Amino acid sequence: MDVVIFKARGRGGYIYDMSINPLVDFSILKRTRKIDKIEVITPKISIEKAEIILKSIYGVSSIIGKLISSQDYMINNILRKNDVKKIKYEINNGIEIPSPQKIASVEEIIVGKILSLEKLLGIKDKLGITSEEMTIIIQTLYCQRRIKMTCAIHKVKNKHTCFICNREPCPSCTLGIEKDDILVYAADNYSISIPENIILKDKRLSDVIKDAQNDFTNFLKSKKLSCVIWCAPSAFEYDIVSTGVFNIIRRGGRVLYITSTAMAYSTKEFFGNNFYGAKVGIVTNVFSRGENLDITICSYDNYPCFYKSFDLVILDVRYSFIYRPMINTKYVCPKAAKEKGKFVTISYVVEKEKNSLINTTTDPLILPVTYIKKPIPEPRIITSRYLKSPEAFIPQMAMDLINWSISEGIRVVIFVPDEEGLYKVYFYLSTLEGFEKDSIDVSDEDEKAGLLRFKRKESKILISKDFKDTLHLMEDVNVVVMFSDEGIYSTETLIYMSSMATMQNNKKLGEVVFVATQESEAMSLAKSAIRNLNKIAWDKGYLKK
Repeated sequence: MDVVIFKARGRGGYIYDMSINPLVDFSILKRTRKIDKIEVITPKISIEKAEIILKSIYGVSSIIGKLISSQDYMINNILRKNDVKKIKYEINNGIEIPSPQKIASVEEIIVGKILSLEKLLGIKDKLGITSEEMTIIIQTLYCQRRIKMTCAIHKVKNKHTCFICNREPCPSCTLGIEKDDILVYAADNYSISIPENIILKDKRLSDVIKDAQNDFTNFLKSKKLSCVIWCAPSAFEYDIVSTGVFNIIRRGGRVLYITSTAMAYSTKEFFGNNFYGAKVGIVTNVFSRGENLDITICSYDNYPCFYKSFDLVILDVRYSFIYRPMINTKYVCPKAAKEKGKFVTISYVVEKEKNSLINTTTDPLILPVTYIKKPIPEPRIITSRYLKSPEAFIPQMAMDLINWSISEGIRVVIFVPDEEGLYKVYFYLSTLEGFEKDSIDVSDEDEKAGLLRFKRKESKILISKDFKDTLHLMEDVNVVVMFSDEGIYSTETLIYMSSMATMQNNKKLGEVVFVATQESEAMSLAKSAIRNLNKIAWDKGYLKK
């Protein structure tokens, strides 16, 4: 949808602004600023071009829409430079503005979020308004400075940049934003009443969790706006953030916890059971802002694009590998924090790139060991160019681990990236290596009978292409990750798979191998992260001798 630029003469100067429907602006400005006419000076142009022209008129740091002196000569040059033909037609008749109730119903949806005009038009029927009324309401809110409008894609230093992500636009936006969309947004800075009688359940914590909890609470008290909680798989506990969250919500602040769909309900259960009197809920509607909640929980998969709404935003990416979240999660979510709000990432790995993305130079808060206090097995990397061949193949060193594990009574989980890998590995083990078919089970997203048999110890080897199986396998296992240089294996995925070989309290340290054509960056980072976490755990005295 395109806009026009208009000018209006007021007391003491001129107003220049853009509009979807200038009849709306005339109706409002006539009432609020005693303007008797407005003059449209451009044909319909893209909102991106309109913003460029207005910034040239007002200057980058100035407020668009304020009164300034006449700029006709300069404007003629600006329009010519942007290849826009100047026109002139006057508007001195207005349009009927929808009722305050209808305007409020739309504003409630926008406040605290970034939404496209197309998405808002998509829910007009639910709100009982027409398409024309929706555009009139949007322009009314913009003219009254209750919301802002912008283009989805900006040109910054000759590069196209997404307004939401502040980076190069994705080929296909996972938020459903099109490059020519008009975005509307507004910060949620409305006062919130301080809740009464919220009580945090008192718990006895281990020394590891207590140390991390103190570090997190100190971060919230500091002037730093962002940090990373770097943790070993299964090491993080919600108690680490509980005291900090409690201190925020008892002062009337609001907290957003973003996690995997698989963990959303367990997150809600923890906060609901440990924060007596607090309003805790899961938001699944992209149009909801959870305004009545003290603690709002949502998933990456159905994320409302929040904007300056929360005093604390926690992005928990530990299980992001399970449901393949939107690729721009880590770029979008920081916008949910208020101007001086805190943003926290919980992750299995800290990369230089991730630190820069959340604009922090803060040392990470490190939780290097799980409750069983054992190191994560450092993976061995086995490479072979024969893995590229169409025939089924497993390198001999990997087969040695599989055979040794079975002879020692230790079962084996073999992860594969896709169905082709599943069939190849199954064929190689059952046909070429002579394993009994009853000793091998397979698991994918749709068929879980094999996983259940493996958990009942009715088979010795499980071949899985479903990464969700990592949440359900905590038996004594060794782990083989086949074709581990494939892009589907993120650094987090490989770290979590490695940790499966040490998740039981009554077992020795397991074995993990990555089998690939060549060592990928994710494999190197996973191995390095595991080594560093183990070293920190030893240095802190957390590991058992």
